[in-house]
Amino acid sequence: MLGYILAAAWRGTSPSPEEPALSSTVGGLMSDTLVALLVFGVPFTLGVLLTKPRQEDLYLRLPKNWLLTFALGAAWSIVLRLAIMVPAALVAGVVIFLNPQDGLNQFAASRPKIENLLSPTALANPVYALVCMTWLSFIVAGLREELWRAAVIRGICTLGGGFMSERKLECLAVFVSSLLFGLAHLTQGWLGVLLTSLLGLGLGLIQILRRSIPEAVLAHGFFDASTFFLIFLLQQKDLLARMGINSDLMKQVFPR
Repeated sequence: MLGYILAAAWRGTSPSPEEPALSSTVGGLMSDTLVALLVFGVPFTLGVLLTKPRQEDLYLRLPKNWLLTFALGAAWSIVLRLAIMVPAALVAGVVIFLNPQDGLNQFAASRPKIENLLSPTALANPVYALVCMTWLSFIVAGLREELWRAAVIRGICTLGGGFMSERKLECLAVFVSSLLFGLAHLTQGWLGVLLTSLLGLGLGLIQILRRSIPEAVLAHGFFDASTFFLIFLLQQKDLLARMGINSDLMKQVFPR
């Protein structure tokens, strides 16, 4: 699992791609994401077969009340959003304060480059946006990445057994996994690494404190889905015009 994510981080050190990592068509997106699931599924399955973890080792306890779990997942996603917005706002404020004339453009240039993952303009297609807000958010990102996180946390705790208490090991594992998670998003720039590291830290804490991977998966899924929904709205130029919002200003944030 460490090798899997380090390979993603290594790919992120290459020059920014001319095309997004994910296809701009619905069929291409499904194909790309199925390949991503396969690339993850092979080493994960081998790891499970070799180590034979218990259900509770990977926080796979199924909830008794799924409705409550969905509500908690949505609530956690809001908490995570607020926790990430604060440092992002501080960075933006510092950049603009140091350079009042061109600070906004500087911040826009350093923002997480989501266009290296997928084309924001592709999200103008309601079907494409729906796939991103469901399949991509909850399965490809949410379930896949939270299973990876749980496996890394458990692996570090197993390797470090006897050196410190189980809870301290889990906290250390969450910190290490969040850094690796951030580095895997290096294609989105260093601000993207910082913000996704903070997101990973929050998701890891949900796993070890709540002992529940479903809550973390749902929190992750709702977080990503709300991001895609926002970008979808920003691509609706007619709607923005009726609301009196200048769509040209949006290009500074989502240039493609």
